[in-house]
Amino acid sequence: MDRFEKFAEELRQIVPFTIRYKDESWIMQVINVFVMPFCPEFLSRFTTVIGNTIYFPNPSFIRANPESAMRVLAHEVVHILDMDRWTPGFFMGLYLFPQIFFLGVFLFPFIGLWSLLFLVFLLPLPAPFRSYFEIRGYAMDLLTIPPHRRKAALDQTVKHFTGWNYYKMFPFESIVRNQLNDLVNKTESGEEKNLMKILLVYELVVEE
Repeated sequence: MDRFEKFAEELRQIVPFTIRYKDESWIMQVINVFVMPFCPEFLSRFTTVIGNTIYFPNPSFIRANPESAMRVLAHEVVHILDMDRWTPGFFMGLYLFPQIFFLGVFLFPFIGLWSLLFLVFLLPLPAPFRSYFEIRGYAMDLLTIPPHRRKAALDQTVKHFTGWNYYKMFPFESIVRNQLNDLVNKTESGEEKNLMKILLVYELVVEE
């Protein structure tokens, strides 16, 4: 058993999950059609969670850099723990807010042209709940790298929140930066229990 598999097995003692691959999933292919215009590397670079299934791009993504894949896995398990805490349906609704309201266009048979107003939610409006959940995931990324590398990693992370990869989910750089630093500090001081659980497992496997 290699280190990545060992890490995955240890994390499953905290919360159950399955690993699958986007290049083998028709669901991921369908999602890619919608996100490709603003996230062209969705299938090749990004990992996605649906329910308790974690979709890595492909097996070679893990084999090429298992250490990086371990950090990605830690990030995604944070999402699964949060989803269990909030319940899957509620978590997904919050994560997709406010863009999810564009579905109101399907009220056309009932309210007529007024339903077209819901198209405004297709715009890259700030998504505070998505930002909250991703701050938790990316705080895990920062925690699993050496402290001397965190500043550069933090600068890169902020770009995910303000750029197109997450549909410009939160354009306020200083708030994102402060919340990430605060959560990292809370985890290292033991206040944030779920992130600490994952971090301890990560450190145990890495040190073996």
